[in-house]
Amino acid sequence: KAINLGYNNADLYNDLALIYIEQNELEKAITQLKISISKSNTYLPAYKNLVNLLIKQNDILNAIDFCNQALKLKKDLELTKILSKCYIKTNNKDQAIEILESLLKNDFQTIETYTDLIKLYLETKNYNLALEKIEKGLLKYPTNMDLKIKKMEVFYYQENYKLIRTFYESMLIKNIEN
Repeated sequence: KAINLGYNNADLYNDLALIYIEQNELEKAITQLKISISKSNTYLPAYKNLVNLLIKQNDILNAIDFCNQALKLKKDLELTKILSKCYIKTNNKDQAIEILESLLKNDFQTIETYTDLIKLYLETKNYNLALEKIEKGLLKYPTNMDLKIKKMEVFYYQENYKLIRTFYESMLIKNIEN
């Protein structure tokens, strides 16, 4: 009702969009989110909701556009991560790598960032950079088994079977001792 009266609050349009999403009226939700953004172009919740809805509809290119619009106005870690995942979905691995590298440089060194970046380096057969990121990740997360397994994966691709064998033997010894 407040919207019909001309109330100029981005929150209301965003909230109405969420109701439309719950009722599976996605086109109406998209319209309300775009109105919310037009009322306040720095209102990140509307951008996030719109981007997530576009991804859900597999409209990745528009999701990328709205992510970029929002990030030009205001830096946001969540939108940056979403943007990197969108680039991965569109097979734009170079853009995704650039974003993930910037996250690591700006102290967003989560295990997810490391593993996403390592996966991309493995897919692009850049084993030396994958190994470099694994080593840096292990400095921050020394007990993370996913990183250790990725390291073995790099050794496998490099056909360094001796290091793989040494790793597995050391793991077996640790299991026996525990």
